[in-house]
Amino acid sequence: MLWCETSEPNLEEARRFAEGIYAKFPGKMLAYNCSPSFHWKRKLDNATIAKFQRELAAMGYKFQFVTLAGFHALNHSMFELAHHYAKEDMTAYSRLQEKNLPARKTPATQPCATSGLSAQIL
Repeated sequence: MLWCETSEPNLEEARRFAEGIYAKFPGKMLAYNCSPSFHWKRKLDNATIAKFQRELAAMGYKFQFVTLAGFHALNHSMFELAHHYAKEDMTAYSRLQEKNLPARKTPATQPCATSGLSAQIL
């Protein structure tokens, strides 16, 4: 498996990489990091963001991932909890707990609705 890393979300760069690899190594598995360091909305419009992973899959990128996705999600939830806790005390925590408990029953790994690839939160 070969990993493609770009400095911004760039389908053309990913395409050139895939074509170059497949020219010498047909069928080689490819990976692409949908990096959290990209500021997606500054570089792409909503339509392009929505189709980005399907386009990568069509190029042969079988493993697509977002490094630090869990870290960013955790940070966001902690900021929200701190903000609401300052105003509502334990009511805010209780509300978070009520959202969290049912969510634990949802599998963390399942087929991605848009690309059909297996999606996993890392």
